[in-house]
Amino acid sequence: MSTKRHFYWIFSAALGSLLGCNYLLSMKVSLFTETLHVTDIPKIPLTQSIQCISYLEGPCCMEWEFDMDDFWHDHPGWEWSFMNKSHQCFSLIQDPRKVEYIQKLHSVQWDGNCSLVRGAFQISSGFTASIGTQLKSFYAAFKDGVPYSPSKHWEGTKWLYAWHGNYTVCDTADLKCYFLPITKCQSRIGQNDAGKHIPSFDKEMLKWYLTRPKQWLRRQIYEYIFSNFNSTTLPYPCTLFHVRRGDLVHEKGTRSYVRLQEYFRASNLTEGENIFLMTDSATAIEEAEFLHPNYNWLYVKRKRFNGYEGGWENHLPSQDPVAEIVAILSELMLSEQCYQIVHTSSSFSSEIYSYMTRHGKEIKRIHVSYQAINGSLPTAPAEKKMLANSFMHSLITDIQSVIEVNCNQSRIQSILYNKTYIVQTI
Repeated sequence: MSTKRHFYWIFSAALGSLLGCNYLLSMKVSLFTETLHVTDIPKIPLTQSIQCISYLEGPCCMEWEFDMDDFWHDHPGWEWSFMNKSHQCFSLIQDPRKVEYIQKLHSVQWDGNCSLVRGAFQISSGFTASIGTQLKSFYAAFKDGVPYSPSKHWEGTKWLYAWHGNYTVCDTADLKCYFLPITKCQSRIGQNDAGKHIPSFDKEMLKWYLTRPKQWLRRQIYEYIFSNFNSTTLPYPCTLFHVRRGDLVHEKGTRSYVRLQEYFRASNLTEGENIFLMTDSATAIEEAEFLHPNYNWLYVKRKRFNGYEGGWENHLPSQDPVAEIVAILSELMLSEQCYQIVHTSSSFSSEIYSYMTRHGKEIKRIHVSYQAINGSLPTAPAEKKMLANSFMHSLITDIQSVIEVNCNQSRIQSILYNKTYIVQTI
């Protein structure tokens, strides 16, 4: 286990009352958190320790201290179904069509001819893009009955989420650091085989198979969720707001920032409702708590950028790739508990929706369009940055005004005392 030092910008009620409102947005506090990286988990004979309600359907459970990766490999049609402080459990996937598909895929991947293995470059980009670019070639290989293994542009290529600075999560610095192996075969360096159009069902199945988290990561996900909510379940019913800001103003295209008030206009929520806020923006947390205080806001505590300060394709505000993957997968797991999603244009919104519906649940999806609200949007990055700067300045001014006016009110003090969230990066 390695310990990494993180610096968080947080609100503090006690110091706020002593030092005044203006200090609330400028206090730096050093915290220590422990991040479990790839650890050696003891292996034991599963037949001696595993506990099953049914050996045909599960759930089959074991204490966290022992590795169930081999069990999951040997039961490809099963899924991680339950977790608590002491145990993790697996159960047979309830959809027979999915079970049949995965078992056939598993057979091709592990019993196929490795001399025919296909591969495609694993790009170093955001989580959704990194996974998504694998799927068309993976699908083409599966349809042709040959194994598939992600490849690299050149020797030493590293995935964005598998290294930072002098630290690498594992020797391969790729998907295999986090997820179960998908084949015994190995593609060549520089191999980049063509893909084909992939139907939505196949896309869901291949993505699921490609991103089955390893034992150490599963445990971190559980501990992270529990540390945030003192539970693995969110209050129900809940609506999910996905607020994407970040680096989108650096790209060409018609996406920009939208205030939360537009989410409310689109969703017609009433005060007091539960809202699970998934966002890459620290300011969106402040906007929620201070400009829309009459809702029950739920969000994970993680380091976030303000606006586009991280720059293009910088998805590591914490500078800790493991922490970022844990946060992403934890939020995706929690998203399944909500009944509707409100979002702007983002591929990650589609990823969230896919997670929310993967067990057949009917989910209402509401798209908030910048163009429908404000008309045309400049596509040049420089003009989009100017627009984003104006947006952020106006928003921060409104937030600071609320804090200054209400600093001594009990509700603001309660927020500052009970919520520890990141409002700025260093």
